[in-house]
Amino acid sequence: MASPPQQPPHQLSLFEAPPPLTREQAIKLLRPLLGQDLRVLADQYGLTTPGDTPINKGWAGLTVERLLGLPPNNDQGADFGEWELKVAPLKRAARGAQAGSWRVKGPLALTQCPLSHISEAPFEQSHLWTKCRRMLIAFRLYEGLEEERSPLFGLAPLDLTGALREELEREYEALRWTLRTHGVMGLRDAQGRLLSLQDQGAYKGWSFYALRPLIEEGFKRLITAPSP
Repeated sequence: MASPPQQPPHQLSLFEAPPPLTREQAIKLLRPLLGQDLRVLADQYGLTTPGDTPINKGWAGLTVERLLGLPPNNDQGADFGEWELKVAPLKRAARGAQAGSWRVKGPLALTQCPLSHISEAPFEQSHLWTKCRRMLIAFRLYEGLEEERSPLFGLAPLDLTGALREELEREYEALRWTLRTHGVMGLRDAQGRLLSLQDQGAYKGWSFYALRPLIEEGFKRLITAPSP
């Protein structure tokens, strides 16, 4: 029997997807945009309605993804193959020693996870590890509920290594142990220093959140626009 005809090698490459953007390339693309208003860009892209308060809380993240050429997706893997993009708002502290300075506004969503996956998967096999082991956090300024403007403030490459990785793994495994021994009710008050697992409701399931100390680790490597 004759062998089936072979596809020419060059013909296969016509449909190959381009290689994922590296984190270094993303920083190079975004760095000239530091200080620019993401709300203006979101309006231009049709992600928000000019003059209206954004309904979609994720509009800023979608805007930065659009700037990097990433289409919307619900993949449990990292956005760009080897690294994950996150966008975090900064809000002025109202009181205390930090009054007037920009601080992390609140917890940052990392990934949704079925409880069955958390129960079964050790840390290095988890969606959480895949999503956050290597990140780029784009910090934006939050100036009010109306979100009339939101400048891109800085970029922070963050790798989970060393003591930081060990602490996050301990907190993940503690949550996993709580789930397996005490069930869902035990999770409602389970929260670490870096990591929280929160119930998003019947239709959304559970999500891991980075707490302020983890997000603020990015400040150690923060890239900001030069002063004028």
